Amino acid sequence: MSYVAVSKWVFAVNRVYTLDELVGSQDILFSATGVTGGDLLHGVQKTENGVSTQTLLIGGIDRTCNIIDSLHCW
Repeated sequence: MSYVAVSKWVFAVNRVYTLDELVGSQDILFSATGVTGGDLLHGVQKTENGVSTQTLLIGGIDRTCNIIDSLHCW
């Protein structure tokens, strides 16, 4: 069995954990930004003035899921 250390905890890589095992509170915020394109989020895309990104934001208390499209200009 393979293991990976995350902060002070050690997790088995090939084990499926329940939500309660991973998160002990609903007072959480999860964020993921696409780097390469996939089924969930677009990857970073070049534009005329910079790049665009897409971020998934999930709130634990209000159970909201938001996808944020951002334009980073330079």
